[in-house]
Amino acid sequence: MLNLMLLKKNFLGLPAIFALCVMACGQVSCTHDIPDEPDNWLENLMPDYSGNSSDKRYPVDVVLPNRIYAVVGDTLQLFFRGMIASVNPYNYDILVTCERGKKYPRYFEYVPSKEDIGEIPFSVTLRDDEGNIMGYDECVIEVVDKECTENLHIVTFGDSLTSGGVWCQHADSRLPDNVVFCGAKDNRGTHYFGVGGWTWASYTTAARPGLRFFVNDVNLLSIGATYTCDRGYKYTVMEINVTDGAGNVLMMVDNKTCEPGVPSGVLTKTSGGGDSELSFTSYTAECSNPLWDGDKMTFRPYMERYAGGKVDAVYAFMGWNSIQPWQTDFSRMMDEVDKFCRTFHAEYPEGRIYLMGLQLPSLNGGIGNSYGATGDGYADCYGLCITVLNLNREYERFTEERSGYVEFLNVSCQFDSEYNMPYTDKPVNKYNPETEQIGTNGVHPNNYGYYQIGDVVMRSIYAYRTHGASAGVPMLKTR
Repeated sequence: MLNLMLLKKNFLGLPAIFALCVMACGQVSCTHDIPDEPDNWLENLMPDYSGNSSDKRYPVDVVLPNRIYAVVGDTLQLFFRGMIASVNPYNYDILVTCERGKKYPRYFEYVPSKEDIGEIPFSVTLRDDEGNIMGYDECVIEVVDKECTENLHIVTFGDSLTSGGVWCQHADSRLPDNVVFCGAKDNRGTHYFGVGGWTWASYTTAARPGLRFFVNDVNLLSIGATYTCDRGYKYTVMEINVTDGAGNVLMMVDNKTCEPGVPSGVLTKTSGGGDSELSFTSYTAECSNPLWDGDKMTFRPYMERYAGGKVDAVYAFMGWNSIQPWQTDFSRMMDEVDKFCRTFHAEYPEGRIYLMGLQLPSLNGGIGNSYGATGDGYADCYGLCITVLNLNREYERFTEERSGYVEFLNVSCQFDSEYNMPYTDKPVNKYNPETEQIGTNGVHPNNYGYYQIGDVVMRSIYAYRTHGASAGVPMLKTR
């Protein structure tokens, strides 16, 4: 028999709630027969973990998705920082159980071969200094061949992490020519769409104001270029409809009051490609959301214009503009996610939506550099880490209810937040010239980080031929 105090924590890692059995003598104890296999008695003693409540078997949360894709010949790396809800996950003995691959101090690495095609169980166990199990989760690594014979049309939507199109272009560069990325923006031949500061609601409502300028004498315009008027307002090019130098241009504005103040005139470029000046003869107020038509959300006009009416998969990567540290309630955001997904499915029932989870923020000072030291909001680095892991779980729960056409892609465990966020070499203190790496941006990766995000997308596209929308999303594990 064993006197035992059970520790239960919710999956945030918040202050513990102790479940104690108080004996008549006033002593605190819990007795339970311990069989030979410690894992078995611990599972019997603790409640089953459903993944969507505060009940759990272990004090430290390990957050793995149901499924991780791997491609033959491509190096898959799974980073422990992006899956373990701990201020310092390396304080634990991290035990990986997988019949393939290698476990290193910071990550698991695996290069699949053709013989590995299929499903491979993968699990992570955390142990303390005494060998006690402190955390556990499992998933399936699904190995797919590096083949894609179908003609696929891919459409992306996002916020500032997508606005430059770096991860889109990288994914595109690793895929065959029969996979085509479509969208209003262009990065070296890869088409996509994303706008800094946008949220799910930016795509599902008319909340983003815009002005449509009727222009002439145009030589060249570029999506994403910015212009200003005499009043100093900023206008961002969102849509171009110009033939032989004349037509109209839809521009995003900060609010509905940002009109030029004159019925006709000239806009001056402040950034981006295209003409240095833009003459307009008139303008009208409109919504700058490309998925808003009249009084409703619809994908059809955008898909007709930029994808020829054909779309196989939509990749949606956003959320940083809608979250706070230690967040557990995502209901408002998920209402917009639901509207986004239902609208697409109603119009393109054979297509699939991939919800991409967020990566962890900068862990070596980028949060402080970007958001200061207020002690709350985005200045709470670890609180943001916990929110990212919670959002991963929320996205996955959402997709389980819509498993025929929506799939979750975990980014955080395939992203190296310790090294692939922007940084600078800074002296260790004001006297010593020795330097250390200090982060310079809180949530926006460097190019290497964007490449890792692109790899997540690339792997899922190679898996599309196995799990196309007509076949349904793969079966999910039971936690």
